[in-house]
Amino acid sequence: MLSEPIREQIKKLHQQGTPLREISRQTGVSRNAIRRLIRR
Repeated sequence: MLSEPIREQIKKLHQQGTPLREISRQTGVSRNAIRRLIRR
């Protein structure tokens, strides 16, 4: 389970157009987990 601050950071980076690979690198969260979060 991802903490709320990490989720907010991922959403913010995604809205800015940051590639999933870069978001993964910055947050330490797997790309699959990021994809799942973005789809919601």
